[in-house]
Amino acid sequence: MPQSHRRYHLSTLLLAYELLSGELPDDIKAKMLRFMQNMAVSYLGDIEMRSSRAEAMLDQRSNHYLYTNWHSHRIKLAMMSAFFCRDAGLVKRAVDAFKQQIAGNLVYPGNQTVYKSYVSNIPLDQAQKIALKNDLSLINNGSVYDFYQRNALHYVVYDLDPLLQAALISHANGFHENLYEYTAENGAQLAHAMKWLLPFAEGESLHKEFVNSSVSFDARRAKAGLKDYSGNWEPIRSKGLFRLAVILDKALMTKPIRRLLETPYAGNVYDPWFNHKFAGRELLNVVWSAVAAH
Repeated sequence: MPQSHRRYHLSTLLLAYELLSGELPDDIKAKMLRFMQNMAVSYLGDIEMRSSRAEAMLDQRSNHYLYTNWHSHRIKLAMMSAFFCRDAGLVKRAVDAFKQQIAGNLVYPGNQTVYKSYVSNIPLDQAQKIALKNDLSLINNGSVYDFYQRNALHYVVYDLDPLLQAALISHANGFHENLYEYTAENGAQLAHAMKWLLPFAEGESLHKEFVNSSVSFDARRAKAGLKDYSGNWEPIRSKGLFRLAVILDKALMTKPIRRLLETPYAGNVYDPWFNHKFAGRELLNVVWSAVAAH
């Protein structure tokens, strides 16, 4: 199983533990606390090490893992573990990592001309490809780093999902700061990113996936005919994301989003938390409802 998928299952395990911990034997609770603390310490230590190395380099974006969905998932697990361990020091470090990811991930590192091609599904010409390498600026319009890298809403959802869960965990545990509305010095904000995705999820805007992806593996997957790596993005892919987002942001519950949330899943629909037997997503919905009300 790919590491990213294992991280999804770990999230469900941690949420289930938090919900059921009062009913578990002491030895199981002790093992889970050690596991979560070790995971938080390991992830946060690696994040801090990578950040220190990046700060020492002239091109801080040379370590792109600091800005991708891969990093967002690690921050989510660290945040969950820190809060569930009730460790104030780890919570502070996890929140700092979250804020750093907001600043680095929820901005578009390109230029306006290239961005328009990415949104309108027009393949980049040679001049734009050169500009993409040499004429970068951070455009704070709500789009994320992974959209620049992969040119796919598939990875926008994949990125926002763990950041949203991290913000929800802090909210459910009574953290004094609203991380969903936290605004970085460069203006990046999770709430802003959700509003950027909103017209696509509502079906008002269309997007053809992976047209300008800079990752060669995406082209190979599209050529092999794998679903979701070509053609138009389907709003149903964001159902799980918005199902969680409306807990923190009632303004996202527009009529099209309400219809989306009422739409049944099809058997071939991608959802980061949805396994092939449909149990994973439904379990998460039950757990999240309980945690949010806790």
